[in-house]
Amino acid sequence: MQKKYPSSTVDYGIRILCASIPFAMAVAAPTLGPIIGLVGSLCLSTAAIMFPAVLDICVLYPDKYGPGSYKLLSDIIIILLGGFCCFSGVYTSMLEIVETLS
Repeated sequence: MQKKYPSSTVDYGIRILCASIPFAMAVAAPTLGPIIGLVGSLCLSTAAIMFPAVLDICVLYPDKYGPGSYKLLSDIIIILLGGFCCFSGVYTSMLEIVETLS
């Protein structure tokens, strides 16, 4: 019967590699607070604000936007608000990163 997984040497090598990558990242960026804020501002504004509005537009396309296309307009406003939140969050996080590293 053949093994369906790599040998133990390869397995240990992959484990060491998977443990070394986060260690190297932590050594490269000793202050992770500003970087976590940057990632959070990108992910929150995109995933929680903009993505549902884009999906709503896609689901309602082309003729279910309601009278006067009010659902389309509200989704566009939500996307613009999410873009503003993303821009302002990234801007303040970048300022914090520059301040921390200088």
